[in-house]
Amino acid sequence: MRTILIADKDPSLHRELRNSLGEWNKVLLASNGTDGFEIATSVNPDLILYEHRCPLIGLEEFLRAAETIPKMREIKVVALFES
Repeated sequence: MRTILIADKDPSLHRELRNSLGEWNKVLLASNGTDGFEIATSVNPDLILYEHRCPLIGLEEFLRAAETIPKMREIKVVALFES
C-alpha cells in the first residue's frame, strides 16, 4: 500500500481525495505547510499532493526545504492549483 500526503487547506478536497484514493492507499492529511512538512519528514510518503498556496509554507518554500533532506529528494511532489 502506498502512502499519499495531501497538504491543502480545503477540507472538502481532503474528503474528496481521501474517498477517491483511500481504498488503495494510505492517505495522510495536512491543512497547512508546516504540518505537511512535519508529516513528510517523519513518514516519508510515496507521493505528496501539495496545494501551491498552502498556508504557512508555500510550495516553493516546501520544495527548497525538502531539497535539504536527502530522504525527501526521492519523493514525488505534485502541485495542486485551484482553478
